[in-house]
Amino acid sequence: MKAGTEQNLRNKILERIRSMSDMAILRSDLADLAPPRQLSRALKQLMNENILVRLGYGIYGRLFFSRYTNRYCLDGFILGVGREVLTKLNIPWLLAQCEEDYNNGRSQQVPVNPTTRVIGHFKRKIQYGDIQFRYQLERR
Repeated sequence: MKAGTEQNLRNKILERIRSMSDMAILRSDLADLAPPRQLSRALKQLMNENILVRLGYGIYGRLFFSRYTNRYCLDGFILGVGREVLTKLNIPWLLAQCEEDYNNGRSQQVPVNPTTRVIGHFKRKIQYGDIQFRYQLERR
């Protein structure tokens, strides 16, 4: 592939990502832009440029540069990104029981890092650095 074609694909992917309001970007969101190998190369280039980060199998997140920490950070928090991924993959999920209790006024304890309840089958890891999206499987 020619270098100009790679830049053109990179720009198409960047344009698509910027037009999306999502924190999580699935590979399937970009699959119509190029064949799988070209898409992999372009995504790897964007990861090397600190525009995207790989969060799991076929799952990417946006990065932004934080002036406070002088590092690149995930755009959003891992809980929101993980729940967005579940929604995009059409996997039903529920708030943690502690979140439901807090929202309904049954508890004054603010849930800090709740575990999302996933209904059905889900085995992927969603992770940014050493921070992992926590979930528990429930049968219904």
